[in-house]
Amino acid sequence: MISFSSTQPTPAAQPPTASASSAAGTSRLSHHHVNKLSSLSLPQLHQYSGRYRHGLRVRAIDAAQPYDCEAHLMNRFTQSAKLKIAIIGFGNFGQFLAKAFIRQGHTVYAHSRSNYLSVAQSMGAAFFSDLHDLCEQHPDVILICTSIISTESVLKSLPLQRLRRNTLFVDVLSVKEFPKNIFLQVLPPYFDILCTHPMFGPESGKYSWQNLPFVFEKVRIGNEDSRLSRVENFLDIFRRKGVGWWR
Repeated sequence: MISFSSTQPTPAAQPPTASASSAAGTSRLSHHHVNKLSSLSLPQLHQYSGRYRHGLRVRAIDAAQPYDCEAHLMNRFTQSAKLKIAIIGFGNFGQFLAKAFIRQGHTVYAHSRSNYLSVAQSMGAAFFSDLHDLCEQHPDVILICTSIISTESVLKSLPLQRLRRNTLFVDVLSVKEFPKNIFLQVLPPYFDILCTHPMFGPESGKYSWQNLPFVFEKVRIGNEDSRLSRVENFLDIFRRKGVGWWR
């Protein structure tokens, strides 16, 4: 008779544990080797999904993506509202206006018969002793801040051929009809003209322009959107300062 006996599968031999292996290995090391090993700084390992990997920790996630369309469009709009303004006549009043322009983020170029290089640099403006060099910067706005009697000669001295053909010319003279007529006579028809009269100055507007009177007339402005928005961007400089409007 053949007899059968119930048998259990023999368990597979388990590999020695890390602690056991370490203990066995350490027992074969001299005290000198142990001291050297204990001084080493090893990367900490963490178990994740059955595998070992270096521990990583997320510190921050930037929510603003590089190609955020809305932020990109806003940046383009903000940059398009900034003007390059050339001030011809950089005396007290020209410097007074330049400081306000620069504080609002506009670029200012300056020219005057006197050398105001250090003054311009101290406020963040660029000074040009040569009108040709200034006009080659292609400013968006030419602001005439000279005396009334020199307005015509100053306009005729400008190298207009070096300017873009849609440049905006602005004056800040107190007598409106005279500079208006001079601008219309001297400037070619493709240039825009805005006549303004800030009825305040470096003393009265030293601390604030709030509710100070300001007169302007859009004498000749092209129909293109870019030219219409440019004149409004220039007038916005005074709006932000809180002037009172007279038209």
